[in-house]
Amino acid sequence: MIGILIIAHGGLGESLISCVSHVLGKKPPQLQHLAVGTNDDPSDLLPAAQELVKELDSGQGVLILSDMYGATPCNMVLKLLNPGSVE
Repeated sequence: MIGILIIAHGGLGESLISCVSHVLGKKPPQLQHLAVGTNDDPSDLLPAAQELVKELDSGQGVLILSDMYGATPCNMVLKLLNPGSVE
């Protein structure tokens, strides 16, 4: 199964996971989020994002979703990309 990581502002990722869990009746096992707050330093969050990618990758890769192109979460995602493995 392909892992899915949502890196987004505030509680957006958690809210999206809550919606998915409601529709499916449970939280998918390879779905996580990382919240980025207004006062967060992206360089402090990057190691946590890298660890989540490792946890979510069961050999089929990880899809990372972000909320706004050009914003801090998206810029973090760009540092995690690995074509064919992390998209």
